Amino acid sequence: MFVYGANGAGKSSFVDGVEVCVSNGKVAHLAHEYSGRHQEKALINTHRPFGRPASVSVTMIGSGDAVTCTWEGTSAAKLSGLNKVPLNTWDYRRTALRQEEVAEFIRSTKAEKYSALLPLLGLQPLETAADNLRRIAKETATLSKIDDKRRQMTAVQVRTRAAFGEAEPNALIETLRKLRERYLPDQPMTGTMATVAAVTTAIDERLNTLDAQSREAAALQEIASNQLQELILATREVVAEIARFAEPLVKERLDILNAAARYSADIGGELEEVSCPACGSMIKPADFQAHVAAERDRLQNIDGLFRRRATAVGEVCDEVQRLRTLITGSGLAKWRIAHSESLAEQFAYLNGLNFPTLRTSCQEADLGQIETELGKVIAAATAASVTASPDVQALIKDKEAAETIDAVFAAEKTRERVERVEALIAYTNKLEELVRDEIREQAERVFGSISADIQGLWDILHPRQQITNVRLHVPGEADKAIDVALKFYGVDQESPRLTLSEGQRNALGLCIFLAMAKQGDANSPIILDDVVVSMDRGHRSKVATLLEKEFSDRQIILLTHDREWFFELSRFLRKPHWTSVRLLPWDGPAMGIRIADQSEDFAKARANVLTDPEDAESNVRRIMDQALAEIAERLEVPVPFLRGDENDHRTGGQLIGRISGRAKKSFFIRTGDQHAAGGEYAKHTTADASLDMVTPQLAAWANRATHTFSASPDEAKAVIDNCEAALSAFQCDSCGSPVWFCTIANSGNLECRCGKLQWRS
Repeated sequence: MFVYGANGAGKSSFVDGVEVCVSNGKVAHLAHEYSGRHQEKALINTHRPFGRPASVSVTMIGSGDAVTCTWEGTSAAKLSGLNKVPLNTWDYRRTALRQEEVAEFIRSTKAEKYSALLPLLGLQPLETAADNLRRIAKETATLSKIDDKRRQMTAVQVRTRAAFGEAEPNALIETLRKLRERYLPDQPMTGTMATVAAVTTAIDERLNTLDAQSREAAALQEIASNQLQELILATREVVAEIARFAEPLVKERLDILNAAARYSADIGGELEEVSCPACGSMIKPADFQAHVAAERDRLQNIDGLFRRRATAVGEVCDEVQRLRTLITGSGLAKWRIAHSESLAEQFAYLNGLNFPTLRTSCQEADLGQIETELGKVIAAATAASVTASPDVQALIKDKEAAETIDAVFAAEKTRERVERVEALIAYTNKLEELVRDEIREQAERVFGSISADIQGLWDILHPRQQITNVRLHVPGEADKAIDVALKFYGVDQESPRLTLSEGQRNALGLCIFLAMAKQGDANSPIILDDVVVSMDRGHRSKVATLLEKEFSDRQIILLTHDREWFFELSRFLRKPHWTSVRLLPWDGPAMGIRIADQSEDFAKARANVLTDPEDAESNVRRIMDQALAEIAERLEVPVPFLRGDENDHRTGGQLIGRISGRAKKSFFIRTGDQHAAGGEYAKHTTADASLDMVTPQLAAWANRATHTFSASPDEAKAVIDNCEAALSAFQCDSCGSPVWFCTIANSGNLECRCGKLQWRS
């Protein structure tokens, strides 16, 4: 079926009606912020009577079973009938193609093509598995807090180097043994972690037994022995290193380098130098691959630098947080009071620090402020700590050593957990890689058959054009990507956007859709909504040939606003396999969508006879232009040769004389018993008389009404009646089929379904 309607007549509403039944009550292109929660503002007639339901039905030819989608108020759509007609099993992307979707696929990115095509290839379960594996790896990293654990391990390493230098684990155990002998001489070594805990507890007990002055001195000593300056310096070094290497759009440059690596394999020796697509350097072909590899490694190292920066910032925050706990502790209450005026701003700054924010957004300005404000407090604490007795200083030093040793051995357990998590993540990533390899391999296999169909369909639309090897392919550099490649006059092209015009790209999009539709359910229709708007007349005319040749076994619904192409389809697409429908212009939501047929056209013209006879005759003349062109083509009535577009723009007035003359020799009607087999035939004199009557009326009255706007009601009525009679003569009043319904075997003659009408060659 092919349907004509002017813009706004409601053609796409039929496609929407199918989509809501296929896609469970939703239409993808109507999903936006103004369409309502259930798209009720976009799908339902704006003039629906209050309280009345709205519905759309898709009825199957033959069984009469239907799927109905109903809206009640503003609630979600409810579908019924899916148990008999499972429309929801149809794949909408293989069923309907809209005007905007033709070019959108070619214009879309490789990732968008991947998302669109993967379900159609039957590979969505594998893609779901790959995505789940990727999410599992990411969730494993998140739940295990592996980045935090790595940061903690790095911080312990820094702390250990500061306290013990590059000491080996055995040296740390020896230090722990000495601490045990000093603080727990009567207790044997019961295990590393237990001994560390016992030594730390013993040191804390001795600190707690000190008098208030000694506890204050101990706290000041702990503040004085801080590592803040070293940590800030390490952070600045990492930031400076990032500044030397990092540039905007690092990821995009990595993508370019991946492409350059493939390109480098194809560089011939005839070029003296080539430009690196990432850094712009001129490189000799022989050195190009090595340069690309080095550049990629350099850029990928930036990711490690950013992780190092996060670790360094975390260490600074941990140290600041430790110092704030000491400074604000009860042991330094008197000291804070003594410095309440000189360090008031610094104490306020410490109390106002937001550590979660500082960890994620720490910049040089923050480091400078920490260094300045906290430095003043540390300097005051350091100056006061010199009064601490040697015993107190030794206690603080031993406590720091014990805590460092404890952190080292705790970090060893953390390292083991990190290694297990890293192994799990690596295993999950490997599984994802294997699944994506399977997707790629299966997609390539499916593309083999689909690409052959695409090329075949393309050759019908563009014969003799040197655009070959049109195919879908999976680009090697990306996991989730599909693109269209072709050979343009012998030159391989990785994308049709490089060389094809807009009309050619749209034709290619149509070919891809139809190729995918051929792979789908043969019982589902194919709906094409205004898909040829960017094609020129020559290529547009081949769409009918393509549909007749490749999809003769499928139900096709073709909608267009192009009146000329509609008339062309009327001539090329043969009845009864094809039917045509015209939509009347939109006349408001209260009237809705209206379908016109020939009898309604004559009735409409007849209704205007008294009020507007010129318009009535003009409408009839338009009807005859279309109908007589189809009659002349179906009955192979010879007409004079005309050059170019004039051949397809013949009017009814030019054709009716030829049809009338041929009918006098060729048009016959069965006489006697119309239901008996065989029977006698006589010239169809009624048809001859009708055609003879209409011929001068079209030439004189209808032309004059159209061009000079001069007509009378009597003339208009006569033209309408006689034109309707002339056209009805070619339609059998017994079986309802046209005289060209079928060809009589071994004769070349035509007849209607029941044989009452005959056209003899």
